[in-house]
Amino acid sequence: MARVRACSESRAAKNRPPHPFFVMRIAVLITSFNRKQKTLACLTSLFASPPSCELEVFLLDDASKDGTPEAVAASFPQVHLLAGDGSSFWSGGMRLAWKAAAKEHFDAFVLLNDDVKLDLDAFQRLVNWFERLGSDTLLGGPVRSSDTGAYTYGGNQRAKFHPWKFELAHPGDSEPVEVAVLNGNIMLIPDRVYQVIGNFPEYLIHQGGDFVYSLRAGRAGFKSLLLPGSYGVCDENPVQPLARGFKGLKRALAPKNLPVSYTMPLYKELAGVFWPFWWLVPYVRAFVVGF
Repeated sequence: MARVRACSESRAAKNRPPHPFFVMRIAVLITSFNRKQKTLACLTSLFASPPSCELEVFLLDDASKDGTPEAVAASFPQVHLLAGDGSSFWSGGMRLAWKAAAKEHFDAFVLLNDDVKLDLDAFQRLVNWFERLGSDTLLGGPVRSSDTGAYTYGGNQRAKFHPWKFELAHPGDSEPVEVAVLNGNIMLIPDRVYQVIGNFPEYLIHQGGDFVYSLRAGRAGFKSLLLPGSYGVCDENPVQPLARGFKGLKRALAPKNLPVSYTMPLYKELAGVFWPFWWLVPYVRAFVVGF
């Protein structure tokens, strides 16, 4: 467990009684599945330079067959290793890791993708911004391509009029930029926000947890801020060639994409009175244009 020097009391702990030796506690939530080397590289980068606070890492491995849980247990015994049954996917896995972490008190929860390799000072910079901005703000750390250095994930703004369409936002040079949603590659959620919003909704399966959470937090009056600079390397997911017709529709309905059990409650929540129209659009597009 990374336990290092005490940091000064942050705004995140403003409701605590003052104490000269207060140590901020942050829970890092990770989900892994069959990418052992990337998971180990992520954890190595996380523990390479412990920040001025206490970290606890909760990793849900969703029944990997490549030796990921065994390797994590051997190399990082301080990690709270949780076992999934192979049906959790990303949002479900993060929800389970969060449930385990929430049994203790933490000042913030950090969503971290296991394919992110953090910069040496990344987590300390994240902590510094958290101390500066307080407990009413979600924070996102931008990440970049290992090949080009271009930003790949971080935060997004709404695109046109579609209720579930967003465009990548670019971070500022020195100050945070307010965005509509944050990517869960590196995303800090203060405990105060968690106490209001709670965990990921149960209908989420693989994708969408970070966006839905940002939108729910926004409706509750919390801001989502994209931090300046870059916090690590995370390459974009490879794009598959489009499949049309029933093959495209079948691909769209897969658990990792747009299963009905995910999209129907999603659009009911976010798309207003015209949600049936917006709900049908991606399936029609998958059939006609391809997915």
